[in-house]
Amino acid sequence: MLRKILIFIVILLMPTIINAKVELSLNTINSRPNETVELDLNIKNNEGIGYFNCEIVFDNNKVEYIDSKILGLENALLKEIVLNIDNNLSFYAITIDENKLIDDNDKILNIKFKIKDHISGDIPITIENVSIGKDENIEYDYVVKNGLIHVLNQETVSKDSSINLNSEISSNVNEKDIVWSSTNPDVGNINDGKLSFYKSGKTTVVGKLNDEIIYEKEFIVNNPIKHMSIYILLAILLVIIIFIVIYLIKRKNKKKFN
Repeated sequence: MLRKILIFIVILLMPTIINAKVELSLNTINSRPNETVELDLNIKNNEGIGYFNCEIVFDNNKVEYIDSKILGLENALLKEIVLNIDNNLSFYAITIDENKLIDDNDKILNIKFKIKDHISGDIPITIENVSIGKDENIEYDYVVKNGLIHVLNQETVSKDSSINLNSEISSNVNEKDIVWSSTNPDVGNINDGKLSFYKSGKTTVVGKLNDEIIYEKEFIVNNPIKHMSIYILLAILLVIIIFIVIYLIKRKNKKKFN
């Protein structure tokens, strides 16, 4: 009886196993403006392919392409990643030996981007124009999972200042339903929708409505008095240097007349 049950389960699963689609995916990563980030292109459910090619598409106004590195693909006779005419990445790999197919099931490409200044929000990195197969007669189905770079919105504020967070939320939202949190309460903490800053540092403030994030921003808190003290010190040093220079010039001139 147990044997029949196992055979029945195997029969049910066989279509899923046989028809498993090759999966290409990029990861999701958090970042900040001017940071360099790395995304990996992964391949799964690969039982052996003769070729594949795809494009990695991104917004050149938001990210700058830095570099890329092909990983694995030892059975590929040819493999290359190039920046194409549209300033996107074209990636391909091919083998001509049907007894030595590309069988990777792991990371196959590492890509580096730099986030441009004053950028925030989500930046999609998509996988497009995909072609995968065994040879010119056999092409495989596939699925893609696109990548995402989530760039934190940033704002620089002064110590001892405050912000009314409720005023930054849509008027259609009931303020009492928002759950606020701060990653560093010693730097900035929230009370009844008012965010107060206590000392220099960084904190990320998140507002959630029904467990969905509707507000997220990183605050960089500066101490203006501390910065002012540095400027005053530099000014005093400059004045001292000027007096020393004037003194040395007068002393030199006095020696000439003597």
